[in-house]
Amino acid sequence: MKIRVKLISVQGPPPPGFDKDGTGALEAAQGATLGDLLERLELPGHETYVTLINGEPVPQDRRSARTVCTDDTLTIFPPIEGG
Repeated sequence: MKIRVKLISVQGPPPPGFDKDGTGALEAAQGATLGDLLERLELPGHETYVTLINGEPVPQDRRSARTVCTDDTLTIFPPIEGG
């Protein structure tokens, strides 16, 4: 199944198959989890990124249990910092 992925402000070049704006797609097996996809992307420090599936936040402690479905959209970005 195909999962759309949008990487926002992720350090370094986008993974293979992603455009310069960080938009791409991943093929995932039935029953794949958000944690599985994050491991495949090999983003530096991926555990600190904010993750959304279809606009809904998925907390870090739920990523290994949250399965993905065909046509889901995964958005990944670093936490917002400032003061």
